[in-house]
Amino acid sequence: MTTNKIPALLCMLVFAACFTGCKKDGNTTGNPTPAPTPVAADIYVAGYESDGTVTTAKLWKNGTAYNISDGTRNAGATGIYVSGQDVYVCFNEMEGSRNRPKLWKNGVVSTLTFPGINETFAISAANAVYKGVVAGYFQSNANGPFTAAAYWDDNGSHQISAINNNAEAYGIHIKTSNNFTRTSLAGNVEIYENGISQKRAFFFGNQSSNPTLNILSGGQAPGYGYACFINDNGFTYTAGRYDGSPTIWLEGGTSITLSSNLGTAYALYVSGYTQVYAVGNELVNGKYVARLWSGDYQTSQLQSVTLGNGQYQSNASGIQVVDGNTFVCGDEYDATGKSYAKYWKNGTPVILGGAGSYATAIYVVKK
Repeated sequence: MTTNKIPALLCMLVFAACFTGCKKDGNTTGNPTPAPTPVAADIYVAGYESDGTVTTAKLWKNGTAYNISDGTRNAGATGIYVSGQDVYVCFNEMEGSRNRPKLWKNGVVSTLTFPGINETFAISAANAVYKGVVAGYFQSNANGPFTAAAYWDDNGSHQISAINNNAEAYGIHIKTSNNFTRTSLAGNVEIYENGISQKRAFFFGNQSSNPTLNILSGGQAPGYGYACFINDNGFTYTAGRYDGSPTIWLEGGTSITLSSNLGTAYALYVSGYTQVYAVGNELVNGKYVARLWSGDYQTSQLQSVTLGNGQYQSNASGIQVVDGNTFVCGDEYDATGKSYAKYWKNGTPVILGGAGSYATAIYVVKK
């Protein structure tokens, strides 16, 4: 979820037509984002923490930590969704040498499976959850090299990419309005073309009732999709990386390159039709630092804000916006090289975990 900074556990748990973007400096200031209105909220954050021996999947609610896995095997939480009294956390847990995708709901854990796949040997992963639907991938053959992008819901598992392409789904968003209900997934797929295999960013979905796999990035450079969000018109925005730089794509429209520096946009939130918030990281002075980009997508000029003090390596991995207030989760290293899970509310940090902790996803419920 690579040339940029990715938490070490996720590297172990998960395999890790061209739109022309507008290149600009990471500190470009465009249209200002709306001023926040004071808000009281419950803040849920998913992630993981290592005690030096075992890494445990974690849920933090308003700063209080809860174990999602039992601490006997390495595990990491990758997504969170809250609906009323129901809290969903997807996570990955190592069983022997294989990664197993799982869903935690109010303390009950279920393993996500695929009919016909030898789950004892096949590697699979859960990377995001929304309304209880989980995005991820599975290895199509225990002895084969290929992975297929997929999602799990109450009706079982659903494969969304060809079995002979290496593909992974990393993000999911479901939008319900008065006029429609749509589901989109974001990820990347390996395309073999002109004798070369290359990763391409995709989103799965569209405005019709027959969703398809839409390739977003062209063949000139590798592309990766990590998150998606459906706006009020039903169009999907996708965040990720193209040609090494953080990028956002709009369904049926142009893409925006958020910075000329190396980096990745890992999470996305859209207010209304075009007010976009994206978070991730950017290479600055030899280290990756957490960034928040925000503004009106139509201007192709988004504000860029550094999260954290910028002195040490950091990353932003999840975002939600409530009444103009930005809630961003991620992690930041200290002078000794140890990472700490945290979230930032309107740029103000709150530390969640101890040394060796990472935050991967956030969900905020207004009180």
